[in-house]
Amino acid sequence: MTKLFEIKKESVAKDDAVLLCEIGDTYACTATYDPVAKEINNLEYYTFPPAELTDNITKIFSAAVAGQRKQIIGSAFAEAVMVPYALFRQDAAKDYFENIPTTQMLHDHIAEWQVVTAYTFPKSVLDIVNKENVQFFHNYTTTLKVYNGFDAENQVSVHFSPQRFRVVVKKEGKLQLAQTYTYTVPLDVVYYLLSIYQQFDLPKEETYLLLSGLVEEESALYKELHGYFLNLHFNAGSVTTPVAGYPAHYFTSLFNLAACA
Repeated sequence: MTKLFEIKKESVAKDDAVLLCEIGDTYACTATYDPVAKEINNLEYYTFPPAELTDNITKIFSAAVAGQRKQIIGSAFAEAVMVPYALFRQDAAKDYFENIPTTQMLHDHIAEWQVVTAYTFPKSVLDIVNKENVQFFHNYTTTLKVYNGFDAENQVSVHFSPQRFRVVVKKEGKLQLAQTYTYTVPLDVVYYLLSIYQQFDLPKEETYLLLSGLVEEESALYKELHGYFLNLHFNAGSVTTPVAGYPAHYFTSLFNLAACA
């Protein structure tokens, strides 16, 4: 397990503290959130091989959860589908996925979009984090529920995490796609995005490509994207307070998680 970065500030009172935790198969990010000041006070970001997920979440969560009454867990696992609200049946949710005995089915209702996010969550991780006073959301859900500050009808939101990026596509204000991809080099990302633009007939001039997560303007990844896409923006719309020393868009998904709760 590798700690990518750590932000330490004076902790908020225990009665007010909220633990935010975003978990994917290759990373986990925890933060102490002050719901009154809307600030992140302590944040740690770890990466690890998928095979070491359970062991590392046990270590991370046992330290992070101490003294905090409320926990909000964001799932970044790729096994998720968006289902129209009228067609969703909870008793048939398992039919959306292959039968994976090591996972638990969860779902989020998104009234604003009249859809349901159905998703799997590893049982081994659920046993670690599923305590009293805990809420779960998939990151597709939080991306859709929280206003990002951009009013363009055509939007491709891309959030980067270690070796993964997730994409939510809106065309003419309607949801078209929510999908997670694996990448090794920047051109992998360009290839997938060009394919998405073509598949949904998205005009490059009018479509906003909104970037968040682990991507910087000086990086090779950003430079490759800038060479192919005309309307690039960093998406930090939900970030209410700056996190010292780091770009605000790094933490978009964490603040989305807090906003949904």
